[in-house]
Amino acid sequence: MVKRVMSLCCCALLVFSICGIVYAGGDVATITPSKAVAKVGETFDVTITLRGENVKTYGVHNISFNEKVFELIAGVEGNTEAPVINKWDSETRVLAAAYSAPALVDETILTLQLKVKDTAVSGTYDISFDAIVNKETIKTTTATIEVDGLAVSTAPTEEPDDVVPEAEETDKVLTSLERKKDVICLKINKNLTITYNVKTYIDDENPLVVPYINNGRTMVPLRFISEALQAEVLWEEGWDGCIVKKGDKEIQFVFNSNEFTVNGETYTYEAPIEMLYDRTMVPVRFVSEHLDCDVYWEPINSAVVISPKDNPWVPQRQIEITAINEMLLSIMGII
Repeated sequence: MVKRVMSLCCCALLVFSICGIVYAGGDVATITPSKAVAKVGETFDVTITLRGENVKTYGVHNISFNEKVFELIAGVEGNTEAPVINKWDSETRVLAAAYSAPALVDETILTLQLKVKDTAVSGTYDISFDAIVNKETIKTTTATIEVDGLAVSTAPTEEPDDVVPEAEETDKVLTSLERKKDVICLKINKNLTITYNVKTYIDDENPLVVPYINNGRTMVPLRFISEALQAEVLWEEGWDGCIVKKGDKEIQFVFNSNEFTVNGETYTYEAPIEMLYDRTMVPVRFVSEHLDCDVYWEPINSAVVISPKDNPWVPQRQIEITAINEMLLSIMGII
């Protein structure tokens, strides 16, 4: 177990830099959480509404909240002409979210999703929004939310066993290019994927076949993920299921069942195998982890990164930050 004392009196802020619409004189900016009171483990939305007479197509806005209390579950989205692209920089603690707005718009609505951490201490906390033009803050607005969390004396002082490994312990790559050659990157609702630094289609015959969420689990086509991980898919006539084989590993799936067997041992998973667009969809984490890979869920952009177990993804390391930004921009067609 990795032990680390958590200083509850430390108020570290995450600052998000959102590149989008800037409003001049007479502008209005509001920030509204969907809950007035949130309990430990609860998820809630934060809505930011921007209104003004003069609308420009580029600017910077900042959102800040207490990192010890809240966890970002879903990055910024908006009623914008193009999807919001969130880009995180761990050194400056800034998330740049770029988007295009319609030429004529009276109101821009941005949303993000936060979750109260299991270690959150009870209290009242601010979520702030700064509208910045030419590096000057022209509008600041703050919302408060009450957290029904832990008493200070009962807050845990150790991190759980499944903490992300420290960068220096797994520093096996030198560049983002080398890192991308070692991983698979998927994005929810996108048919494109970056597989070992090659842009490919998850299903080149049907663009509607995309990763999606079912019961909190990311589902992908069985053949795509198996072949990407150098495994073989076997079908037996007369049997309502299939087998994935790689080396000495054999995973058996039965359609519409959430029970799987790995080398004869039975497992139960939250999301059952299912058929969609005549494709067999399976939970990507279950398959990948049983084929000796690590799976990292990137909540800001709803993306998945699959990496080898002996060279796991380290999300706070600059190499991975650069690599995932490049892969997501490529999947979105920006580069």
